[in-house]
Amino acid sequence: SVAPQFQGFVNDVPVDADASAIRLVASYTDRGRDAIPSLTGQASVTLRSRTIQAEAADEYRGTQPLGSSRAEGNTFMGAINHNGFLKFADIDLSRVNTIEIQAASAGAGGTIEVRFGAFNGPVLGSTPVEVNGDWEAFSTKVIKLTPTTDRGDLYFVFQNEQNTGGLMNVDSISFQ
Repeated sequence: SVAPQFQGFVNDVPVDADASAIRLVASYTDRGRDAIPSLTGQASVTLRSRTIQAEAADEYRGTQPLGSSRAEGNTFMGAINHNGFLKFADIDLSRVNTIEIQAASAGAGGTIEVRFGAFNGPVLGSTPVEVNGDWEAFSTKVIKLTPTTDRGDLYFVFQNEQNTGGLMNVDSISFQ
């Protein structure tokens, strides 16, 4: 660690070993001059692990967190309905080509669509989730993404128009 160059900096950000994301916020206020008052600027960035737990979604609908000793972190997102979604805010896709999702279904199965910017935004990719007969036997589903260098909100939207309830469970999402 280098000695701080400016008052208030400690050049160290303590992070829990199991943290899936950290948010860094920086602000600066100048001293102003004469009749010009001081000005303040602020910026923030969220750094996420490449693998995140489904239950860490920034927002969700048509699904709920459920407990299981067979899931990573002992929790997964289940009771998923048609048009349910998981939203992850401010994801940088510039170096992401595929997404791997740990999913299982003993119910209706369906499709997971990855949409950009909104629940009904452009589809970047999708994958079917077939019924495997075990709600907690998670297997890897791979979604190849349409290339983009954008940063924005990602929505994982669950679809099955024929069977609108009990589609699948999702444990984790990995950006590759």
